[in-house]
Amino acid sequence: RVKKKLTDQQFQVTEIGNTDFRPQEKSAIVLIKERPSSDLTDVAHTLQSELHIPLKEKPAPLTASSTADILIILGDDFVE
Repeated sequence: RVKKKLTDQQFQVTEIGNTDFRPQEKSAIVLIKERPSSDLTDVAHTLQSELHIPLKEKPAPLTASSTADILIILGDDFVE
């Protein structure tokens, strides 16, 4: 449902999967790149507004697809 909502709004969703550590209590939007561009930061802020999920620092044990720029974690606290 979230994928459809995002793709309907012209966001590109490249992969969907589960985290290695479950359950995730808190939802988060995480910028994967070390030094994201201002455009990428703007996209993250737009996602934050759309999904009502906070931006967070990338946790050390977190890994993501090598092609991902932004990771969205839907935790137990996520409400559609």
